[in-house]
Amino acid sequence: MSRHAFICRTSDLRLDQVVAQGVPDLSRRRARLLIGQGSVSLNGVRTKKLGIIVKPGIRVEVHDLVVDALAPEVLARLPDATGGEVVIVNKPAGLATEPTRQAATSATSLSHTTATGADGKGTGRLVAVHRLDVDTSGVLVLATPDAVDPWAACFRDGSAERQYLAVVKGLLPKQGEGVAPGTFASVGDEGVIDAPLLPPDARGKVLVGEGGKECRTRYRVLATSEPDWGVTKGPPPATLLSAWAETGRTHQLRVHLAHVGCPLWGDKRYGEMRLAKTAEHLGLHAWQLSATVDGVAHHFVAPPPPAMEALAAVCGLTLPEAL
Repeated sequence: MSRHAFICRTSDLRLDQVVAQGVPDLSRRRARLLIGQGSVSLNGVRTKKLGIIVKPGIRVEVHDLVVDALAPEVLARLPDATGGEVVIVNKPAGLATEPTRQAATSATSLSHTTATGADGKGTGRLVAVHRLDVDTSGVLVLATPDAVDPWAACFRDGSAERQYLAVVKGLLPKQGEGVAPGTFASVGDEGVIDAPLLPPDARGKVLVGEGGKECRTRYRVLATSEPDWGVTKGPPPATLLSAWAETGRTHQLRVHLAHVGCPLWGDKRYGEMRLAKTAEHLGLHAWQLSATVDGVAHHFVAPPPPAMEALAAVCGLTLPEAL
């Protein structure tokens, strides 16, 4: 649905209330966002005035609802002792975690809370406990402002374990004592990439460099394959990894994997454009998240989207079930 129109039947309500009530499954926060970006019209005239009182009989038309197809899937809702709520979602690729100057639509703006809050009124507002890159899909933790701190602490101290699925170009070097140079990792092999990362430059690109912040990535090889595209000069081998970001730096996995010569398939910034053009999804998915908060152990799994499965298939790989 990209457009929804209805006749206002209520009186003495603000425009944002009328829109939220008149459009099925639309949150008040999302209604405000649509009004603010000029996607609502009254009797054919667009308005951005949230607080205008809509009279009965006015025709209300809401445009640009197609973006709701990007709304994250809710994996779990966890009530908080403060009256707030933690919402675990599966964020789709292409959607920012939080609003930016370039895009008002985000995982937080398209998600909503059912919490009433300590005062019983409720805000309906969610904020991100941590972040995923725009092009990365998967497990994301959102929370009402009063429920953020215990979860945020797990990400700050590194006790939250984030496991990713990654499809990369090439074969990673085998690690360990006595390994001959030029030996590649095979299924079941594990390794560590330990390289400091510099702050993002003026273009937002992160580089490995001396003097950067300590950064450590752990990985396990799940599968390797050489795709057969029926061409004389075929594509390079591909590897499916399970990866853990032991530190939470910006673009960490993307930069680390590119640093060892195995960039993510579909990565236009750190990989090869030739390979990026063959992918509809970045070869990275935040697959599983484990965290212990206030003495309670939590584990969440976000199924990879069809586009990620298709990317793996093109590379001759099959994504696994949750481990």
